Amino acid sequence: MLVFIVKRLLWMLPFLVAISFLSFVLIQLPPGDYVTTYIATLAASNEVVDQNAAADLRNRFGLDQPMVVQYWKWISNIAFRGDFGLSFEWQQPVGDLIWERMALTLLLTLSALLLTWGIALPVGVFSAVKKYSIADYIVTGLSFLGLAIPSFLLALVLMYVAAVHFGQNVGGLFSEQYLTAPWSVDKTIDLLQHLWIPVIILAVSGTASSASNGVHAYADAGVPSAASIHTGASFTASSTRLMAPAPDQAQPCTSSWRPHVAPSCGVVIIDFTRARRTGSMVPSTSYT
Repeated sequence: MLVFIVKRLLWMLPFLVAISFLSFVLIQLPPGDYVTTYIATLAASNEVVDQNAAADLRNRFGLDQPMVVQYWKWISNIAFRGDFGLSFEWQQPVGDLIWERMALTLLLTLSALLLTWGIALPVGVFSAVKKYSIADYIVTGLSFLGLAIPSFLLALVLMYVAAVHFGQNVGGLFSEQYLTAPWSVDKTIDLLQHLWIPVIILAVSGTASSASNGVHAYADAGVPSAASIHTGASFTASSTRLMAPAPDQAQPCTSSWRPHVAPSCGVVIIDFTRARRTGSMVPSTSYT
């Protein structure tokens, strides 16, 4: 396993270099650069930038150098200094912007994951134990409904409910007054008030899928259902045999049942062969 992981990590390095170079080339392909866009933005607001100022900007950001040199400066700063450069739009270090959004992404992902497994695990166990009961059919129907509802449709419904009935701003994870504000208790509370919508959207389909998969996993692992507990059957093996007196036998069996010893009276052998994919029990009856 360790050798496999090391090989994967070694293969990852050239792929990262190739992907980063391809992304850099694609960004450079359209005509113009940041300075051209900046000048056009200033011209739209009736401001004029002379050619000397534009040349100084290109020299400052290294845009007057060949593309390969620009790529090497960019990738070497990231690899050796951890410097992702400066964001032209936000006028902030790119690394700070990435880590700020990475923290929110991890918070959203972990919250959705906890909600998904917090619901799917007990529901899956319940459905596996109460197999073919009314409650199991209800849970199965809700699972199929959760898988069938498109996430974007659920998002629109939840956003409408939050905006109309709760008066909540649904444009992001923060209200407008907290977008650029430093972290505080009020900003944390505002984040939690906006976090429930994307968490529910991400967790619904995941919960339905995990609960459905959990039922089959528990069934294949041999978790006994309520019916098997009631009849004393064990589903841990691929085939289970139950023995009962034959319908035409008026008297019960007089001899005790022992392994490899046939009973002294006719019995009905009910052979439950479990279907691996569906987890259902298919009975076949034979008389002896």
